[in-house]
Amino acid sequence: MLKVVSGQFIPSYAVDRPAARGELDGALLRPLTLVTAPAGAGKSVLLSQWVRAHPERRFAWVDLSDDDNDPHLFVKHLIDTVRRIAPEMRSVPEPDRRGGAPDDDPLLLRGVAAGLGAVGETGIVLENLHAVHNRSIVTELSTVAALLPPTVHLVISSRIDTPEVWNENRLRGEVGEIGQSSFALDLDEAATLLATLAGRRLDAEEVAVLLERTEGWVTGLQLAASELRQRSDTARFVAEFHGADRLVAGYLTREVLDPLAPAARRTLQELSVVDRFDVDLVTALGHPPSTWDLVGRLEQGELFATPLDDSREWFRLHPLLRELLQHQLRAADAGAETRVLLRAATWHLDRGESGTAIEYLLRAHAWDRAIDAIVACNVDLFEQIDTVAVARQLNEIPDSALSGRIDVQLLRAVLTATTGATALAEDRLRAILATPGITAGETTYAQTFLASLVHWRSRPDVSIEFAERALEGIDSLVAPELPATFLSPAILRTIALMSRGRAYLFVGDFPQAQQSLEEALRSEGAGYSVLRIGALGALALVHAWCGRTREASDFAAEAQALARERGQQDHPATAEAHLATALVALTKGRLDRAEAALRVGARLASTDCRASLSWVAFAAGSSLDDLRGSDQIRTTPLGSPPPLVAEALLARRARAMRLNGSPEGARRLLSTAPTLTTAVMFEKVAAELTLGQLPEAQTLLREFTTLPDARSPLGRVRGLLLASWCAAEGAMGGRARALLQEALQLAEADVLVTVFVHAGPSTLRRVVELTEGYPAPIAEAVRALAPYGIEAQRADGPPVHLTERERELLALLPTRFTNVELAERFYVSVNTIKTHTAHIYGKLGVSTRSEAIARATQLGLLSTRSTPVLSFVDRDY
Repeated sequence: MLKVVSGQFIPSYAVDRPAARGELDGALLRPLTLVTAPAGAGKSVLLSQWVRAHPERRFAWVDLSDDDNDPHLFVKHLIDTVRRIAPEMRSVPEPDRRGGAPDDDPLLLRGVAAGLGAVGETGIVLENLHAVHNRSIVTELSTVAALLPPTVHLVISSRIDTPEVWNENRLRGEVGEIGQSSFALDLDEAATLLATLAGRRLDAEEVAVLLERTEGWVTGLQLAASELRQRSDTARFVAEFHGADRLVAGYLTREVLDPLAPAARRTLQELSVVDRFDVDLVTALGHPPSTWDLVGRLEQGELFATPLDDSREWFRLHPLLRELLQHQLRAADAGAETRVLLRAATWHLDRGESGTAIEYLLRAHAWDRAIDAIVACNVDLFEQIDTVAVARQLNEIPDSALSGRIDVQLLRAVLTATTGATALAEDRLRAILATPGITAGETTYAQTFLASLVHWRSRPDVSIEFAERALEGIDSLVAPELPATFLSPAILRTIALMSRGRAYLFVGDFPQAQQSLEEALRSEGAGYSVLRIGALGALALVHAWCGRTREASDFAAEAQALARERGQQDHPATAEAHLATALVALTKGRLDRAEAALRVGARLASTDCRASLSWVAFAAGSSLDDLRGSDQIRTTPLGSPPPLVAEALLARRARAMRLNGSPEGARRLLSTAPTLTTAVMFEKVAAELTLGQLPEAQTLLREFTTLPDARSPLGRVRGLLLASWCAAEGAMGGRARALLQEALQLAEADVLVTVFVHAGPSTLRRVVELTEGYPAPIAEAVRALAPYGIEAQRADGPPVHLTERERELLALLPTRFTNVELAERFYVSVNTIKTHTAHIYGKLGVSTRSEAIARATQLGLLSTRSTPVLSFVDRDY
C-alpha cells in the first residue's frame, strides 16, 4: 500500500510531458500542490516522471486506499513511509490507539509536521486522496500544509476537488494547482503514444480525429491504440471509434459508473441526451432531490464532466462517456431519449433559450413544435450571430413537414444563402414565387429576400430588379395578405432599400447607392439595430469607395458604436463598417491600420458566406500587398466578384503592367473592358500617356467626366492628375504644376494619398518636387509612400517586386511542366500556382506564358540558352 517511488509508475510507452512537468516545478514555490484530474488522466505517470526528473530531492510516495480512512493507520503509514527516506523522523511518536491522542486531535499530523522540520529537501506525494472519505483526515491535511517547513513540499493527487477544504490555504497563497486541462495530450504527444501502442504510425488527420473524440484523455487514447492494434483498417476504426467501444466501455463502466447508485446512473444516462445541464435542468427532467448530489460530484471533477462556467454551475459530459450512456439508455428504454429531449426543449423555451430548444426539438423529430419555435423567434432571429445554425436546423426539417408553410419556406430559403448555397437559396425563392395561389404578401416577401441575396450572388443587377418589384408591392400590402411570419412591412421595406443600395454600389452607381441607403436609414425599419448597423456600414462603404473618407469614417464609427451598445460586435452586419474603415485607412496610406480593420471585416464577412464582401476584402488586401511590396498569397473567394470589384481588380492588373514596362499590354487588357468607374478609365488614359499617345489620352479624358464617380473626391483627384499629366506631355509645364497643385489641395480634405502612388513614377516625382517644404499633412503622407511608387519601375532592369518564390516559378515556365506538376514540385495547390503565375504576368506586363518567357528573357531574368522551345507554352493546365 505504501511505497517509495521506484519508477514502476512509468510504463515503457509513456510520453514525456515537459510542459506539464514544468507546471509542477512552478508549483514547488508553494508548500502544497494539488493535482486534480479524472481516472485515467495520467496523474501517476506524470508525478513519477516529475519525481525522476529531480534526483536531488528525496520523495516519499504514499499510495492511499480505503484502509487509510482509519486516522491512526493513515498517520502510521505516513510516518513509516517518510522514515524510509528520512531516518531523522524516528523521533516522531507512533499514534496510540489506546487513547494516546485526544479526540480533538486524533491524527498526530501536527507532530508529523513538526518532525519534518529536521528533514532536508523532501517531497511527500499522497496519491489517490479521493480514496480517503474521512473528512477529518482531509481537513487536518490542510492544516498540516500550512505548518510544513520550507524544505518540505506536499503533493496531493486526487480525482476530485474539495475546494472548501483548501480555501484557507488558497487565500494564504500556499497552493499550486494542476488541473484536468494540463493532462490532455496535444497532437504530437497523441501521435507518439498511438504509434507506440498501435505498432504503426497514423496520419495527422486520423490522430486529430481520435484526439478530438477523446479530448486528449490519455487512457482513452491508450484504449483506442490497443483496439487498433487488432484492426487492419485504420481509417474505418478511427471513423467508428466511440464511447461504446468494448475497451472504453469496460473502463468507464468499472471506474465511473459501477460505483454509482442505480438512480444516479439513470440520471447520468438521461443527462447524456442533452448538450449541457445544471441542477435546475436535472430537476426539470424529473429527477428527485436525492440525485442532486450527482451535481456536487460533477463540481468536484469526479465524473468525467467539464464545467462550462467559472461558477461551475453548467456542465457537459465527456464525449466518450456521453456516447456510452446514450447507448445504455437506448438499450434500456427506446422512448427515453425523445422524452428527455422534449422536456429539455420545453425548459429552455421557458427560459427564452430558443436556439437550444429548437436543436432538441429537431433531434426529437418534433417538426411542428420546431417550426413554431423558429417562427416565434420573430425579428430576434436575425440578431443571432449564428444564422448558419438556424439554416441548418431548417434544412433538417423534411419538405413534407413544410407543406403549406410558405412563411417557413421563405425563411429557409433566405437563410440557405448564409451557408454559401446561394444557387439553392435562389432556386427555392423562385419556386415559392411560382407556387399556385401564392398571396401578394408572400410574393413580396419572396421578392424582398431575392433582392437581399446581393451579398451572396455575383449579379447585383438581379437584386436591383427584385428590390424595385418588392418596393412596389410593400406599400400596398394589407394584413390578411401577410404570411404568418416575423417581418413587418416596415422591416421588409428597409431590407429592400438596403439591398437596392448595396446592389447599386456593386454596379458602380454610387449616387443611386447613396440615395437608396440614406432612404433606408430614414425608414421605420431602421429602428431595428441589425438593419441600422448594416445600412450605416453599407453607406460608409459607398463613401469610402468614392474617397469621401470623413463621411465614411463617421458612418463606420456610428455602426460600430451601435453594435457595441447592443452587444453585436461580432454580427456579420458589422462587416461593411470594418471594410469601410480598411478602405479609408488604405486610401490614406495608413497600411497597418488598414490591415487590422481588413482582417476583422474579412472574418465577419465569411461568418455567413457574404461572398461580395469577401471579394471587397480580397481586392483591398491585394492593393495593400502592392503598396507593401508583399508576396502574400490571399485566398480567392468563391464565385465571381461583383462588377465593381472585378473592375478594381482589372485596374490593378493594368496598373501593374503599366508600371512594369508594358503599357501596350495594359491597353490590350482594357480595350474591351466595360468602364463603370474612374478606376479603369484612369488606367486607360495612363496607358495611352505612357505610350506617348496624347490625342487618344485627351479623348478618353473627356469621357472620364461622364462616369458616375467623376465628381467624387477620388474621381476628381484622378481627373486632375490625368489632366496634369496631359499638360506635362503637351509641354505646358506651368499648367501641369497648377493642376497637380489643385489635386493636392483637393486631396488634402480627405487625405487621399495612394491615388498619387497609383499614378506612377513620373507623377510621383513631380509631386515630391512640388511638395518640398510643403507643410500640409497630405504632402508628408505622399512622400512617405513615394519611394515605393518611384521604385516600382526601373528602365534599366527587371521589376523590383518579383519575390523569391516567383523567381523560382519563373525559371520553370519554359519547361513542359503543367500547373499540376508545378504544384506537386512546390508542395502547394494548383490555385496557389495560378495565383503566383498571375502575379508574375502582372509584374512583367504580359498576358500569356510565352509573353512572360520572352519578357523575362529580355530583362535578363531567363537565359536564352536554358529556354527550350515549346509547342504549347500558352497552355495552362
